[in-house]
Amino acid sequence: MKISLNWIKELVNFTTPLEKLVEDLYMKGFPGEEVIKKEDDIILNIEVTPNRPDCLGHMGIAREISAIYNVPLKKVRATYREIEEAIENVIDVKIIDYDLCPRYSGILVRDFNVTESPVWLKKRLEYLGVRSINLAVDLTNYVLLLTGHPIHAFDLEKIEENKILVRKAKNGEKIITLDGVERILDNEILVIADGKKPLAIAGIIGGENSGISENTKNIFIESAYFNPVSIRRTSKKINLATEASYRFERGTDWEFPPVAARICGNLFWKFGGKISKGVIDIYPERIPERKVILRKEKLQELTGVSIQDKFVKKTLTKLGFNVVKTGKGKWDVTIPSRRNDVTHEADLIEEVARYFGYEKIPSELPATIESEIYIGKRRNKIKKIREILFKEGYDEVINFSFINPCNEDFLKGEPIFLKNPISSKFSQMRRSLIASLLESISLNMSRGIDEVRIFEVGNIYRRENGKIIEKLSLGVAGSGFIHGKSWLEKEMLFDVFHLKGSISHLLENLGIKSIKFKELSENIYEQDSCLEIFIYNEKVGSLGILNDSIAKKFQIEKKVVYSELDLDRILDEEHKFEFEPISRFPSITRDISFIVDRKTPYSKIEETILSLKIKELEKFYLWDIFSGGNVPPEKVSMTMSFVYRSIDRTLKDEEVNLLHMELIKKLKEKIDIKLRQKSP
Repeated sequence: MKISLNWIKELVNFTTPLEKLVEDLYMKGFPGEEVIKKEDDIILNIEVTPNRPDCLGHMGIAREISAIYNVPLKKVRATYREIEEAIENVIDVKIIDYDLCPRYSGILVRDFNVTESPVWLKKRLEYLGVRSINLAVDLTNYVLLLTGHPIHAFDLEKIEENKILVRKAKNGEKIITLDGVERILDNEILVIADGKKPLAIAGIIGGENSGISENTKNIFIESAYFNPVSIRRTSKKINLATEASYRFERGTDWEFPPVAARICGNLFWKFGGKISKGVIDIYPERIPERKVILRKEKLQELTGVSIQDKFVKKTLTKLGFNVVKTGKGKWDVTIPSRRNDVTHEADLIEEVARYFGYEKIPSELPATIESEIYIGKRRNKIKKIREILFKEGYDEVINFSFINPCNEDFLKGEPIFLKNPISSKFSQMRRSLIASLLESISLNMSRGIDEVRIFEVGNIYRRENGKIIEKLSLGVAGSGFIHGKSWLEKEMLFDVFHLKGSISHLLENLGIKSIKFKELSENIYEQDSCLEIFIYNEKVGSLGILNDSIAKKFQIEKKVVYSELDLDRILDEEHKFEFEPISRFPSITRDISFIVDRKTPYSKIEETILSLKIKELEKFYLWDIFSGGNVPPEKVSMTMSFVYRSIDRTLKDEEVNLLHMELIKKLKEKIDIKLRQKSP
């Protein structure tokens, strides 16, 4: 930023040589990039970091110089003589979107003669890189360079219905801006409008249809505080950055708009303007005062030096902070509204350190206390989940919690929209991980990867009983081949059984014993390929093959198998592993083949066997399924193996036969199986 040395000296009286001034500013965080000598002035080009928008005007730099040299800062005049006409009787101002414009102020200037600016004003502006236009516009730019707060002037006669509305634009509204470009607006752009049309793009640039000309006599002067995020987003959208947007998007002082308006009014009054009585100042919801506690103990811990209490209070007070001592080595500090970079105790310590002198702070590392790193149970379990899925062949992906609304239009439930999204493509909080994972699969397959198995641990957001609930979720998805093409083995597509096996293995390794899968009919999955997942008789998720229409929505041609689990519920469950001694005695295996109704789920067979609680039954498993041939169409043939073993003795064939016959009897009674071969 360019500053005029003459102008600075009008604001703060100091006699320090130029070289020393440049050095001192550098040590306080404002390095000089260039010194430009003019005919009657010296221009310093200094770097102002993005976190210090309070120093984007001469008053801000003068305040720093005042603190450096402990000399008083001169007050800028903001007074003028008012005429009898009250401003509220002339113009009606309303803020429609308070979130984007929390405060709007303005004054009215009558009978102003718009002429060429005097030489001194032209020079001052041109030295600082601003082109002179006319006296009215030049005075608003002068206030901008003086205070760092943008000001805009409207020709009152061009404001239809004498109304100022601060609102979002309508989709398709048009405005020709002062640079001569016609811009088409949408409902994400904040505008300053009259009763019929937009007059300016708020905080960025005015419109030709309300600009100041040589025929202008009556001027409405705007001074406002705009939401920095909104200005930044609009500036990027219309591809236009201005001196005003540069300051607004970094954050201006929300308490300053009426003061800036009065400073501007003083200048217009000096040049012959008549100022109407009063200042419009719409500020419905005051931004609360910010306070931070500063402790001497923390100050010494971070700087490594002991700084006197007197120096701490004096320094912060000079910089505009209100400091009240509340105890030994403790201060209650009120933060000026212009300092939006100071939010924490460490920020206050940085302010003290800047003026104490970084060169006086030792470079040694502070002493540390060795301590054991504590990792909570939830983090341990999430780490274990990642490790298990890595070993199963899945890759982890990380996506934004914001999502394009059209990517979740197939999900049930009320969507949660953001008030101020960075883009329409990221305007909704995701209700599921499904769309994020499908986008990742689509991206990989578009790059020629035909075997994709991925997972994500992330938050989802839903409305429950009128409240927005944040939940931790696990999404697992796969598509394409299990292995790449090879002459050694046949190509095999990833299917629902592979994913079911992975989920079962994951839950078992977390110590969960009671795992059940039940058939489910849900619109996002293909019919007869969807399962609900239960642990301890409580539903924690679902699993299945996604409908082709959903996969194709993301340009995926192959089948996609997907599962999502309520990770909060799984992590909250306390699972303990139980260890049993390994039997030293031999096992006896019995097989049975039976025909059962095709609609009978394997989980029902499994539940029936487990309900018998045969302690000698070590394990059982299904190893063959057959249909067709002499098996009726509505039936299916299954072959299962049962392994019997005792922990304390060798089992005899006779007792195993009795146990096995009892097991078959129960299966016949409860499942209605029919044996395909003679069993003992």
